[in-house]
Amino acid sequence: MFLINLPIGVGTVIGMLLFMEETKRHEHLRFDWFGFLALAVGIGSLQLLLDRGEQVGWFGASEIWIETIISAAGFYYFFAHSLTTPEPFVRFELFKDRNFVSGCVFMVVIGVVLFGTMALVTPFMQNLLGFPIQTAGFLLGSRGVGTLLTMMVAPRLMRLLETRYLILLGLLLTGGTLYYMTGFSLDVTQRTIVITSVVQGIGLGLLFVPITTAAFLTLPGDLRNSGTSILTLIRNIGSSVGISMMIANLTSATTVMHARIVEGVTPFNDALQMQDVTANLNVNSDLGRAILDQIVTQQAAMIAYLNDFKLLMILTLATIPLVLIIRVAKQAPGTKLTQAAAHAID
Repeated sequence: MFLINLPIGVGTVIGMLLFMEETKRHEHLRFDWFGFLALAVGIGSLQLLLDRGEQVGWFGASEIWIETIISAAGFYYFFAHSLTTPEPFVRFELFKDRNFVSGCVFMVVIGVVLFGTMALVTPFMQNLLGFPIQTAGFLLGSRGVGTLLTMMVAPRLMRLLETRYLILLGLLLTGGTLYYMTGFSLDVTQRTIVITSVVQGIGLGLLFVPITTAAFLTLPGDLRNSGTSILTLIRNIGSSVGISMMIANLTSATTVMHARIVEGVTPFNDALQMQDVTANLNVNSDLGRAILDQIVTQQAAMIAYLNDFKLLMILTLATIPLVLIIRVAKQAPGTKLTQAAAHAID
């Protein structure tokens, strides 16, 4: 599956070489190798920690402790060096602009919600609903269709509405679909999943372009190149955190819910003695108990998925107050804001 990216990557590089002009080199600038390496070590260890944590039992494994210490040391040396050198790898003046800071927070939320939901819905459709992989892929792709269409019209909508209103609408649509997903059951239909995914994609599409534009709206031109890379980095970190957080919560919640449901599965439960149940499920046999355990596990996992959807909904709605602190300023035509925003989205 990873090889799918190979021809696409080759085509992208060829396209860049043919159609993109090389930017003017600034010979007076020096590359901050120490800051770059320290940040790479910090983020790399953090990424490895998040990816491996669920598999090895988080801080119950010595590997996670080692990765945590290395990550903390990398970030410490990065910040200590960056705050004392005249030309740091990351220019901290970026974070004096409240629009850019708001954009970074929103990008974290987008990363968590976008990739966290994707990491949840895929196993939900395959493991609980029993959809084939291809069917699950097509259903999941419907969200991408909604996002793509909305991102195409978002620049035109920004001419009619303020950026803040579009961001607010995107958050409400995303949060609303996540709230609707908290009512999913094992009987949810493909049609319901498609409609929910498309609307959710529209909400996310209304966030990408306006948030990126708002982040660069009041940022000085000499900081936009650095801002583009930082915004993309923060979104990627948010996606890693989102996936790890959702899967970890799903696993632990499934275990807890399984234990709670089992408390009621006893010989004294009259529901298990009903004729309709005993006719189809013999709990006195090994096969019957295995089937009963499978049912309990399935229901526990369903509850865990709904709790994760609710957590994502709360996270999305909790960022709504940040919309109020976004400054609205008119951008003069012919500036490089659109280009910088486009690079950040890419």
